[in-house]
Amino acid sequence: MRRLSGEPDDRGYFPNLKTLRNYVEKTGEPIDKFRFDVQVGERATERSKAKIYPEEYHLQEMEERLLYEEAAFAADIRGRDRPVDRKLNGNGKKTTNYRAIPYFNM
Repeated sequence: MRRLSGEPDDRGYFPNLKTLRNYVEKTGEPIDKFRFDVQVGERATERSKAKIYPEEYHLQEMEERLLYEEAAFAADIRGRDRPVDRKLNGNGKKTTNYRAIPYFNM
């Protein structure tokens, strides 16, 4: 319902970033006055300042991730150490260093 109304709640929160950006464009109010429900950063950015990546970027990222996951799975079933995740598990924190129990003896 909140998404359909396009208005902030009593705390100045929107259900998502798209609704917040639409409201700010419509009213001209500063975006810093508002937040959206699952906001991680300190403040939302206007649509004109958004990082927009081309489709090729997303395809390349997905292919790289699949290659890593395939190598990690292969290492697990062979009882070997997993390769180092270049993306550090996607959150900048070191991945847990553990060895999986092999399913097969090779």
